[in-house]
Amino acid sequence: LARAVMPEWSLGFVAAALLGSVLSTFNSLLNSSSTLFGLEIYKVYINPEASDEHTVRVARIFGVALSLVSFVIAPLLESMDSFFNWLAR
Repeated sequence: LARAVMPEWSLGFVAAALLGSVLSTFNSLLNSSSTLFGLEIYKVYINPEASDEHTVRVARIFGVALSLVSFVIAPLLESMDSFFNWLAR
């Protein structure tokens, strides 16, 4: 669609903007998930006496693990017609 309405030289800008928005969304989701895990699950239920530094370290490890899991799951989602149809099964 972008090729039909935009000049050829500007397609790189469109691709960069699209990739930037996808990466920004992933980064925000990862940061929020790590923070919620560290403060709401680890600090409350698993280790209430953990120091702030230890909680941050655990949240970072959780973020790395979450990204690795998402890298493994992403190719599997490509073969699906719709993620929402898969959830509805």
